[in-house]
Amino acid sequence: MAGSSIAYELVKRGYKVLRIASSAPAASMAAYGMLNPVHIRNAQLIWKAKEIYPQALAFYKELEQVLQIKFSKETEIHHLLSSNEEAVHWRQQAETGMLGDFCHGEVEFIPQSSLNTLHGCIKITGALYVDVPLMLTHLHQWLDKHQSPLLFYEADEQLWSYHESGVRMNEFDASFVIHCQGVGATRHPLWKNIPFRPCKGEVLTLQFQEPAPQVIVHKKIFLIPLTNGTYKAGATYVWDDLTNNSTKEGAAEIIYQVKRITDASFIIKEQVAGIRPAVADRRPVVGMHPCYSSVAILNGYGSRGLILNPYACNALINHILHRIPIISDIDVQRFNKRLLAKE
Repeated sequence: MAGSSIAYELVKRGYKVLRIASSAPAASMAAYGMLNPVHIRNAQLIWKAKEIYPQALAFYKELEQVLQIKFSKETEIHHLLSSNEEAVHWRQQAETGMLGDFCHGEVEFIPQSSLNTLHGCIKITGALYVDVPLMLTHLHQWLDKHQSPLLFYEADEQLWSYHESGVRMNEFDASFVIHCQGVGATRHPLWKNIPFRPCKGEVLTLQFQEPAPQVIVHKKIFLIPLTNGTYKAGATYVWDDLTNNSTKEGAAEIIYQVKRITDASFIIKEQVAGIRPAVADRRPVVGMHPCYSSVAILNGYGSRGLILNPYACNALINHILHRIPIISDIDVQRFNKRLLAKE
C-alpha cells in the first residue's frame, strides 16, 4: 500500500516511477480494511487524528474517482462493552474531549439483534471500510498505464549503488529510491537497525448460516459485514511467529472472539495472514537515510496503515521535492545513532 500510494502521488505530479517488487506477499493484501480515528482500547483519539483523518478520507475519495471504482464505505463501529465500568470510562473520556466528534460516550442497545450486548455498546462514527485488495488491484493497473511499470526482482538479484546524483539498481538509474518493503526492511542492510517490531495478523472470511449483525462490531476483534452473509473477522496479534502461514491457533482465537460477539452460526470460507511492519515506538519511519541523500524509506505503519498512509506519503513527497522538514515523531532520522552504528 505504501509503495503503490507514493508511486501514484509522484506519477500524478509528472514523475516517472519504476516500481520494483519481489515475490514476497504484502501485508496490505491481508488487511481487514478499517480506517478508524479512535483508539478503542484506550478510548481516545489516535495520534494526530484531527490532522491525518481528513487527509486519509480525501485521499481514498480521490482514488475512487481516478480509478473509477467504489472500494470504500463510510460506516460506524459498534464497540460492545464488557462491563458497566467500561461504559463509565467511555463517558468520562467523551466528556473530557478525548474522543473528539467521533464518539459521544453514550451507551446504546441494538434491538432485535443476535449480538451479545448485555452491557450495551458505544457507537464510533467517522470510520471507513476499505476493500484494500480491490483498491490495490485497480491502483496497480492505473500505474501500469501511467508510466510506472512494475518489475519483479528478488532481493538477491538487486545490485544497488548510491552516488551524489542518484541511485542505480542493476541497469536502471534514478534520482532517488524509496524503500517501501514492509517487514522486508528488517533484513535490509541500510534499515535493519531500526527497532522494528513486526507483528503477525490473521483474518478470517466467514459465511454466516443464519441472520447475523449487519453493522460493524468490535470486541477485541472486528466483525465486518460484506455481502451475501459473508463477514471479515480479525485480526490477531502475534509477535513470535513471523511467517506468512495461516495457523490453527489464529483461526481458533478469532472464532472464540466471534462467539463472544454473536450466537449466530457460521463456517470459515478463507483465512489469510500477513506481517505488519510495526516499529517499537509505534510511529512510522519516513525520510532519508543519514548517509545517502538519494535513499528514502516509507514504512512502519503497523496496524493503522490505512489512516497513516496518506499523511506519511505527503510528508515524504514534500520533503523530497520541496525540502519541507518531516516532523520528528515520524522522521527516520530519530534513529540516526542506530543507522550510523557500525556492525
